[in-house]
Amino acid sequence: MTRRYWNINLEEMMEAGVHFGHGTSKWNPRMAPYISSKRKGIHIINLTRTARFLSEACDLVFDAASRGKQFLIVGTKNKAADSVARAAIRARCHYVNKKWLGGMLTNWYTTETILHKFRDLRTEQKMGRLNRLPKRDSAMLKRQLSHLQTYLGGIKYMTGLPDIVIIVDQQEEYTALRECIILGIPTICLIDTNCDPDLADISIPANDDAIASIRLILNKLVFAICEGRSSYIRNTSDLICISCQFQYRDTVRQFIKGTDAFSGAFAECLCGSPNLYQGGGRKPWNSINFVCAHDGFTLVDLVTYNNKHNLANGEANNDGESHNNSWNCGQEGEFVSISVKKLRKRQMRNFFLCLMVSQGVPMIYMGDEYGHTKGGNNNTYCHDNYLNYFRWDKKEESLSDFFRFCCLMAKFRHECESLGLNDFPTAERLQWHGHAPRVPDWSETSRFVAFTLIDSVKGEIYVAFNSSHLPVTITLPERPGFRWEPLVDTSKPTPYDFLSSDIPERDTAVKQYAHFLDANLYPMLSYSSIILLLSPEESA
Repeated sequence: MTRRYWNINLEEMMEAGVHFGHGTSKWNPRMAPYISSKRKGIHIINLTRTARFLSEACDLVFDAASRGKQFLIVGTKNKAADSVARAAIRARCHYVNKKWLGGMLTNWYTTETILHKFRDLRTEQKMGRLNRLPKRDSAMLKRQLSHLQTYLGGIKYMTGLPDIVIIVDQQEEYTALRECIILGIPTICLIDTNCDPDLADISIPANDDAIASIRLILNKLVFAICEGRSSYIRNTSDLICISCQFQYRDTVRQFIKGTDAFSGAFAECLCGSPNLYQGGGRKPWNSINFVCAHDGFTLVDLVTYNNKHNLANGEANNDGESHNNSWNCGQEGEFVSISVKKLRKRQMRNFFLCLMVSQGVPMIYMGDEYGHTKGGNNNTYCHDNYLNYFRWDKKEESLSDFFRFCCLMAKFRHECESLGLNDFPTAERLQWHGHAPRVPDWSETSRFVAFTLIDSVKGEIYVAFNSSHLPVTITLPERPGFRWEPLVDTSKPTPYDFLSSDIPERDTAVKQYAHFLDANLYPMLSYSSIILLLSPEESA
């Protein structure tokens, strides 16, 4: 099982009170290895052990979710009930948060029969048939339905035994834990200082009485499940290994915003991540490349906010991922200076261009093509409002701006044979460059990546990314008998960011570059990217 980074922060756990155990008079001696000290009659849990086991649990649920496994989250005490329901709904898991009915798993045949009855009653109610019955019969069935909804509502779609069970309180859910042990179902359990750490497969020492502590642990596990589910895609004819590229997302975000030491990793991403896939005999199309997805910032929020703004979710901004690799371009929020707004649009074009010129399968989050914002909220699963609605009105407003750029870039990718290769590009087709031709800079401080790609349709393409805060004049590769012509420059305003054939005075715009291109040079502004095409040189 591969170990991954889950952004488990000791300071964050301290703030949530994860380290507070029970009183020293109420403890299980087997918990001694997980206790660091005593303070005012209370045991203090060793958070380094908590972080270690929580990380192992996250790795386990990620791998299980990536294979399509099913989860059940159990937590029935009042302090945990709401957090359990929210976490399970967000991760599309089954849950029990009211009362554990004895034999729910060990007597699965009976449970399954009751669930069939429950589903039938819900169907009858939705179709209005219960209201057509005599009042007495209708009232009785409605009471049954209400009772079933209360105790089985969280597992109404469960069609078999779960693959992994997550238990919030070992003492409170001991019956559920025993049933899992009998059936051999792997368990992950929050254990306080009065619990037995040897009963569960993975025991996470933590305060199981504080809402903030329970919520923090569940949020980490749920995030890992969501990440795993995103990488699980099943082909109905064959199970092929296609995975959503979280490494692509993180690397591209870091490089585009100008973080040092990511130029080499960024180049790997542009090639379809052969470092991840080529060794196993897989192809570039095994990688699903994305910058933004349903779980996290939208593209416009990625360049607008440094921090999440999730207060509207009702969890005091404690939910959602805090490690977003975002950059607000100098000012937080929507109401900023014109220069910051221009830079944000440039960065959005940079991200989209990168996605379109990378080998692999590009995935675009719905709404990013017109700049949908959620106001910095990166965890909007609980909202049925404008935060999640597709804004057709906003899309129409954007027809002359970013939406146009996205359409033209998508069309360009479709036309280029070289941007959807069945195999990873080799030196025969691809050549790397730096500020000078054939001199790529892979140093720790490099913020420039450029390459040429031979294309059977377009001839040859030159692509460059300058994520530095400084402008640079680059020297282009010499091609005798040909000259480079600009197609895309993300530093230019619309419509000159993409010089399509229908632009009025297109020739005039191209001539503005002539004195540079005649000298085989091109000026790039800070935080910009370009695409140049090779065309035959006109004879005198």
